[in-house]
Amino acid sequence: MPTYHWEKVQEVLNDTEKNRLLCIFLAMDAKPIKEQIQEAAKEFGAAEGGFRQMYNKTMKKLKEKGAEKDSGDADA
Repeated sequence: MPTYHWEKVQEVLNDTEKNRLLCIFLAMDAKPIKEQIQEAAKEFGAAEGGFRQMYNKTMKKLKEKGAEKDSGDADA
């Protein structure tokens, strides 16, 4: 899959389209690798370390608040 320019995506996609992409990302069973975090941080205009920390904290928050599916979920 090709990579995309964040600023251009912001211009082109509406909120519904962005939310659908987020839903697809969260349904994937893969954690971003170092190079993907680096590229995302660069596109977003953020420091890599802070971006990685934000990702980890956000995923932890989703888990703690019960948003993470587990193997016992019927629709997992």
